[in-house]
Amino acid sequence: MNARRRQRQSTLPSRVYANGASWYWVVPKSNKWIRLCKIADGETAMLERYVIERKKLEVPAGIGDAGPLIDRYIAEKGPELRSEKSWARIGRYARNALRDADVAKIEPGDIADVLAFWDGKPTMQHHVRSFLSGFFYWCVKNRLAMTNPVRDIKIKPPKRRKVYIPDEHFLAIRAALATYSYERTDGKTIVGRNSAGAMMQCFVDLCYLTAQRSTEIRTLKWSQIDRNAGVIHFLPSKTEDSSGAAVDFEITPEIDAVLARIREIDGRPRIGDANVIHNRKGEPYASTAFLAAWDRAMKRIGLGDQPYTIKDIRAKALTDAKRAGYDIKELMVAAAHTREQTTHIYVKQRDIPVSHVRLKMPKS
Repeated sequence: MNARRRQRQSTLPSRVYANGASWYWVVPKSNKWIRLCKIADGETAMLERYVIERKKLEVPAGIGDAGPLIDRYIAEKGPELRSEKSWARIGRYARNALRDADVAKIEPGDIADVLAFWDGKPTMQHHVRSFLSGFFYWCVKNRLAMTNPVRDIKIKPPKRRKVYIPDEHFLAIRAALATYSYERTDGKTIVGRNSAGAMMQCFVDLCYLTAQRSTEIRTLKWSQIDRNAGVIHFLPSKTEDSSGAAVDFEITPEIDAVLARIREIDGRPRIGDANVIHNRKGEPYASTAFLAAWDRAMKRIGLGDQPYTIKDIRAKALTDAKRAGYDIKELMVAAAHTREQTTHIYVKQRDIPVSHVRLKMPKS
């Protein structure tokens, strides 16, 4: 939601609005609404939180050349990537950490110091190391540095996710996507139907029924749905620049029913490069929209403390298919994996075997 222009003069800070029972600040550029506090807490509490959120965006300029070079690298490389926003956000974290350094003088120990900031968060360490490795390769290629200092730094890989969403939790979250709730100033909670909820449910359904990554469903075009061949053409973005593995997924009756529901929600036929999953204006959703909707749905039904994410839907689909009797090679094709081991990682970590070994105490 974009920031709206005020209709009358206000004493509130710029881009701060009262919405429902709370104050929100609309972040510049991203237009993300950040809740500051309840209106009942008073303006002082709101201003204190407002200052904290503003400081998060203020990045010191620094005295080294690493900061400007990282900005230049992001500007050149970013447009080539589908996940440009999340990748650039990681880059800005790295930029802040190296803002006082000169690229030509950075040593492996400096990289280790940067990564140490995320000790205990191996996934984040992995992302930052990956960004810095690409950045320094770019520096070497452009003769801005002699060597890539990231090569000598090894970090522990993040643990494989073992999360499996039980059927009852999965269906409950899906149902909660179609509702909304908020607390009024008098303390009463209002619950209603979410106008975007039906499309969100279709998104979740397609993620599960096709066993594809959420990115492929979010960016799915009507042109990829081949009615003559009876398949959906998927070229996973994760393998587009590497193995190039693709998959034609059969349009099953269940998938066809979801597509029909989308057309019914839309109210008009869509073809060509139009997105299958879209908002009321026909525009594609940002990935953050699905993440926020998923998290809010979990909290509404009391599952906010569970580690379920949208990415776990794909693992659930493959695990359920394995339990339904499909061979690992069939699942490998469905997931567009080039190695069986990758498919086993998705399934084995979540499909816990049951031991039927029966022992008896030895007799004296």
